[in-house]
Amino acid sequence: MSDVAANDTFRHPSFWTGGTLRSFAAALLVLLAARLAWGWHFAAKVRAHVDASRARGEPVSVADVKFPDLPDSDNAFAIFVNAYAARAAGVDSPRSSVLEYADYPPYGPEWVQLAERSEAMNAKAFALARKARAVPGARVRAKFDADLRAPIKGLNDVRLLAERLNDGAQFMELRGDHVEAVGRLRDMLHVARAVRQDPSLACQAVAAGVDESACYRARVIGPGLRLRPADPRAAQVRAAVNELISDLLDERALADGLARALYADRIALTEQVRRSGAERWAIRPLAESQIAHEWAAFPSWIDAARARDWPAAKASIDRLLVASRNHVAEDRPLLGWLAGTGVTDRLSRYSRWFWEGVPYDRAIEKGFRTIAERRVTAVLLAMQLFRADRDRWPARLDELVPAYLNGVPGDPFRAGAPPVGYVVLPKALRNGGDRPLVYFDHGSADPVDPRAWREPMYDW
Repeated sequence: MSDVAANDTFRHPSFWTGGTLRSFAAALLVLLAARLAWGWHFAAKVRAHVDASRARGEPVSVADVKFPDLPDSDNAFAIFVNAYAARAAGVDSPRSSVLEYADYPPYGPEWVQLAERSEAMNAKAFALARKARAVPGARVRAKFDADLRAPIKGLNDVRLLAERLNDGAQFMELRGDHVEAVGRLRDMLHVARAVRQDPSLACQAVAAGVDESACYRARVIGPGLRLRPADPRAAQVRAAVNELISDLLDERALADGLARALYADRIALTEQVRRSGAERWAIRPLAESQIAHEWAAFPSWIDAARARDWPAAKASIDRLLVASRNHVAEDRPLLGWLAGTGVTDRLSRYSRWFWEGVPYDRAIEKGFRTIAERRVTAVLLAMQLFRADRDRWPARLDELVPAYLNGVPGDPFRAGAPPVGYVVLPKALRNGGDRPLVYFDHGSADPVDPRAWREPMYDW
């Protein structure tokens, strides 16, 4: 039949009478009933997950995400923002400049000149940052914004302030004011502590970056600190180092901050999907289906964020792969069968029009790396105290307990978090001195290769 003939058939009045019209009406009713039943099914699943989360005391709506009502004088984040605003315009510290240099001394005269000018011109900013350290509470935002693309005002300013504090710590160590050098590192850790109080993944990422930067700088300046009892200011420097070690090993806020950020992210993404689904009534159940799937998977993300070690966290994350396959098999039987054959790997994911999911595993692994940075830094500082007292490196890390550490920190990358690894490589330095190494074991039979390091190394 030609296209013209077919069109004439549909336009003929007799085609739309009697049984044909009733058949079309019945088909439309069946489709409407299927759509309503489909929507009811997934809406009920979402309600069940939300009710279960609420019963566990978890935030489930925008109204549940609350921020403390703090005046600026009691808000460490606001003080840090003001500190950055008080910086001298146009005065770069080395890290904010275009100067290229090795990230350990000696830096050269250009580095010293930049750092010296930053120190002289940014005295007010550094004083405000020190004032903020005495303020435990922080509020980054006045209210929760479910739009994950919305910028967080002041966050980048505080990150840039931490860079100036980093350079200031190194400059103070080179100038011989070791108490102030350690104080700047503690200020940096408090920047991270303040930022981490906001339940957003962006803030958790910035806090982790500041933490790791402070830890690296502590490891660089550690060997030069005046810690020997004969030094006139040794007692003050040692007291500051002990306080820094205590700060580094206080991990209470890390897992809690990440978990709160995950809860807030779940709320924001749910709102985003629902807004998008409301504009597409016919396929809105696909949005509810994806919300139900993500909420069902969420306890595993939280378990991973709060796990004792990365292997335990990874096990929780791996369980999500099984849950994802079960989600396909349960809610779409045909796709479930196809998933078992591998066919769905080659199909477009029309069920994910509203939400592709978020790779929270990266944020969780980053959390364990931050813990590792802090622990190894605390150990290395304790080793410097030990060496200053006994003129040798400890043969084993348990020699640091209890005089320098309450216990040897665990390796977060090994199951059960056994103590971090430690070895002294005899005559491994260029000057013939012994080289102590603290390391994390990723399963290698010989994790330390003494041939790999012939220049200063402060990373792990």
